[in-house]
Order: sequence, then structure tokens, then C-alpha cells
Amino acid sequence: MTAYAEEGEYAPGVARLAVRIRVLAPRERAATPRWTDALEHFDPATAPALKHEGRGGVYRLPGAPVEAVVKVIPLDSAWARIKSWLRVSRAWRQWRGTALLVGSGVPTARCIALARTPGADLLVLEAAPGLTLLEHLGRPGASLVEERRIIVAVARSLAALDAGGLFNRDGKPSNIIITPATAAGPEAVIIDAVGVSRRGTRPPDLLLARMLASLVIEPTGCGVPPRLALRRRFLREVLRAQWTGAGEADPDNFGPWEAASARGLWRLVGDLIAAHGSPMPNTNPLGGREKSPSPTTNTVG
Repeated sequence: MTAYAEEGEYAPGVARLAVRIRVLAPRERAATPRWTDALEHFDPATAPALKHEGRGGVYRLPGAPVEAVVKVIPLDSAWARIKSWLRVSRAWRQWRGTALLVGSGVPTARCIALARTPGADLLVLEAAPGLTLLEHLGRPGASLVEERRIIVAVARSLAALDAGGLFNRDGKPSNIIITPATAAGPEAVIIDAVGVSRRGTRPPDLLLARMLASLVIEPTGCGVPPRLALRRRFLREVLRAQWTGAGEADPDNFGPWEAASARGLWRLVGDLIAAHGSPMPNTNPLGGREKSPSPTTNTVG
């Protein structure tokens, strides 16, 4: 990997960079030398890029012991470097958020290693095959069967978050990968767990509504809003997953409970979407229209 110079740009001519692995998943500790070697030779200028995020991004990690990706998160200020050392930076928040998801049985891209270089945190994650939920929403021609399988997978993930007492404040479709279908169907894998936290004493219905609203706001701003029938079917599957997860089996009781729950959630979701303002993103993952930053708007981060 090439190093960051003092002014925050990549310094040329550095073939290897001293990488300090600060934490490594226990299952990978036997392969520590191989992970260290892969990270020391990692160069974002030549590695296959999956996503660009300012001066950072997400890249394939060549030479890794298992198929993995690495998030490059620049530490381009003294405060950012301090937060990294204090383990409260974005990379550390993702590490802890992923642990919460794993502990609750929510499908996620597991963290493998978190390393530090002079100018960036490097977060290594399991590679998750498939398209994002946002890409699926923007892809024409999906069959009704495929749509339903995806809806069920995302609904189960959301219900598992709720049942585990967790909240994901950034559960937008571009942060969810739909894995290729197996006999059990596809999985909805959360690939960005920075916004995952314990629910605590916050109202569970409000937080569930916020997670539902996140699934609508981003695709609407990207020009691929989920149609009304899709939203209703998804809400029904979320409630069905909640009902099943709570151990309820009497189908005669599900209908009235679903109707009452759906009305309340639908109203909350609508209010949250209306209060959000313009749904247009600063960066459109699908490459369409984006917000134009104004001189008075801070768009950093």
C-alpha cells in the first residue's frame, strides 16, 4: 500500500507500508503472517475497487487467505487519528456493530481484521457475493417469485434486528447485499454496521419505523422508489417474521394483530419520510442525479 503524506495525499514510490494489525478475529489468528503480508502489499491504486468514498473506498484484498474486501478509511486530521487510537473511529464502530449483529444471528459481513497505517484505518471484511438491495430495486425484469424471495430475506433481517433489541440507523438498501439464492432462499447481508447499536430504552415501534423508512428514502432519491404494492408486501412479511419469531402459531390471531400493527407502522413510516425532506443523496450509488452541494452546506463525511 502507498502511504499517506502529511498533506493527506498518497505518497509515491512506497512499495511496502508498515501495517499494525490492532485486532484480528480469533478464527484467523493462525494466519496472522498471511494477513499481515496481504495488507502490507495492498495498494488502492491497483486493487480492484468496489466503491469509492472520498479519498477512501472499498477494495478487493489480493493475496488474502480467504476472499475478503478492505475498507480504507482515511485519518486525515489529528482528531480522526485520536479517535482511532481511542477505538471510537468509524472502523471501530463497525467492528462493534458487526459483533452485535453476529450475536443476534443477523446476517452480516463479518469483520476479520482492523489495521492501522500512518494515514488510514484498514478494516478487512468477509466478501459478500451478490448485488445490493438498491441495485435489485433498479434492475428491471425481476420475476414476482424473485421479488418475494428478496422481500422475505430483508424482512427476516429486519425482524431479527428488532427481536435482538438492536437498531440500525443506516440500514439503507445500498448497505444490504442480497446473496445468490440457495435452497433456503437468499440472505440479506448487512455490509455496513457502523450505525448498529442496542435499542436500550428507546421506543421499539419508532425505531422499527425508522429502519423501514430508510429502506424507502434512499431508492426514492436514486430514482427507483419501491412501488406501493412492494412496500405493503414487505411490511406484511416483517410483521409475519415478528409473529413467528415471538413463537405465535395461531393463524386466527395473526390477521387482527397484523392489521392493527400495520396501521400504526404505516403512519409512523409516512411521517418519518415526510419529515426527512429531499431524499436525493449526496452520492448516488446508481450513478444518477445527486444533490448539488451549496456553499453553506457541509457535505464532508
